[in-house]
This record gives sequence, C-alpha cells and structure tokens, in this order.
Amino acid sequence: MNYFVSTLGNDLDAGAINNPWKTLSKAMDMVQPGDTAYIKDDGIYDTEDGSSGAVMQIKTVGELGKPIRFKGWLDDPEDTGHRFKIRGGANLDGVKEVATRPEKSFIIFEGIDVADCTGTNAFGFRLPNSKSMIIRDFIVSNITSRGIQTDTFCTVLDGVAFNCGTGVVMDARSTAIGVHSYNNNEEGILVGGQCMIKHCRCENNGTDQFAAWAHGQGSYFDDCVANGNGATGDKAGFYIADAYYGTVINSLILDNPIGVKWTGGENGSNIIVNSNTYSGNGLDLSTGLVDRDMRSTGGSWLDWRTGE
Repeated sequence: MNYFVSTLGNDLDAGAINNPWKTLSKAMDMVQPGDTAYIKDDGIYDTEDGSSGAVMQIKTVGELGKPIRFKGWLDDPEDTGHRFKIRGGANLDGVKEVATRPEKSFIIFEGIDVADCTGTNAFGFRLPNSKSMIIRDFIVSNITSRGIQTDTFCTVLDGVAFNCGTGVVMDARSTAIGVHSYNNNEEGILVGGQCMIKHCRCENNGTDQFAAWAHGQGSYFDDCVANGNGATGDKAGFYIADAYYGTVINSLILDNPIGVKWTGGENGSNIIVNSNTYSGNGLDLSTGLVDRDMRSTGGSWLDWRTGE
C-alpha cells in the first residue's frame, strides 16, 4: 500500500494522495511491511511524537523483502531530490527507535532533512539498536551529538552531514557511499568493524576525518577524500584503532597532522595502505607504514608481496 502525508493534511482522512494524513505519527501507526509512506516536502515536521523525545518514533518495522519506506516528494511521488523536513529542538531528536522492538528494522528513509536537534545529547537519527536500515538522499545538520547513529548491517548513501557532534556513526558490517561529512566537532564518519566506506568525503572535522573505532577489524576505505584543512595535534585523515587488519586505498589525503594512523594489532596483523595521494600532511603515515600492502611481523613491517 502507498500512503501520503502532508503538513496540510488531516489524520482523519484516508491517507490517499488527494486526502493525505497530517502527522508522521499517524503514518508510523498505519504502515505495514511492504508499504510506502510518501511524506510531502511542503512544510516542517517539528511536533514531538507523544513523550518519545523525538519528532518521529520508529514503532513499526518491515520484513526481509518487504521493507517499509518513508520517501520525500512534492509533485510526483516518484520524483527524486525532494526531502521532507524534520526539525528537532532542545533535547528533541529527529528520528528515534522505540526502546523495545525487533532488532532488524528493514526500513528505508529516502529524501529526508533533519536539523536543529539541540540540548546536551540530541541526535538527528538515534538508532543504535536498529539493524538492516537504509538512509539515502539525506541532510543532517546542526545536531548537538550524532547526526546519524545506526547499528549493524545498515547503509547510508548520497547525503551530507555538517555542524554535528559526530557526522555519521555506524556499527559493524555497514556501508557508507557518497557521503560528505564536514565541519563537525568530532569525527566525520566513525565506523565499527568490517564496514565499507566508498566515494565519501570528510573535511574540516574536529578530530579524525574518518575513523574505525576499537576492534574495527577489516574496515575498508576506498576512493575517499580526507581533508584536515590544516588541523593540529594528533588528528588523522584515517584512524584505524586497535585493529589487526584494515584497508585505505585510492584516496586523497590532504592537510592532516597525520595522513593515516593505525594502532593496535600484533604479530601477523595485516594493513593495506596503497595507491593513495598525499599532500600537506605533517606525517603521511604513522606506525612505520609505507604506502603499499604491509604485514606486521613482531613489530617490524614487511611488504607481503616482496618480503622487504
């Protein structure tokens, strides 16, 4: 089923294209696996959903092969480039999961703009236990804490995050493609283990531009841009922390105190840092790495292809 929401609608109507509902809460209460709710880009959604602490509360989930989709639209429901606008407030998140719910969400957000979630710990998307979720064609901005936080097996693509605490935070086995994260207070993109980050750009963020947190095993960064814009201290373009293996390839690394930083690991650890372009970094690579495939052998570093 397809349903429609507009700021000019009425929750007592049928939710049809010519008789849309008014609130996001009504749409969330009504959708079932396989449904799409088209949210019209004709105003601002800023009313708290009950006492949830968020404008939009995820209370219903989809199923494998039957995701629930929330899509922005204006004139034609299938047009792209329109984003429905959520505005938080003091200690008011944009989108938030219910405390007790199935782990796997199977929810797609497509065309969404979340901003102005302020206070001591406000999030744009507070979804730390939501797996199997897609957020695409998005803007998150002016968020005190994290612009987007998701759990494992999630995908964010084709969006921007700026003026947040941390731009995008994703747990293991997740994917980010085509994300531009800049002018955030901490990391631009922060991921767990076995994540794939491609065609992303992080610039002028307060700490590391890209980072894989503790035990971020196997995180893979390809064709990215990390521009520290002359940052000082020990900040890195790419920081892979406490990991035994990881990859940074085909990327442009500019004006960072450290281009690529790697900590942790042990004898037999593998790290691939290859085919990158460096310019203006205080130190291109840390921990004795060079820009080629490397293997740790008891504290020394060898090119695993040549043994030298």
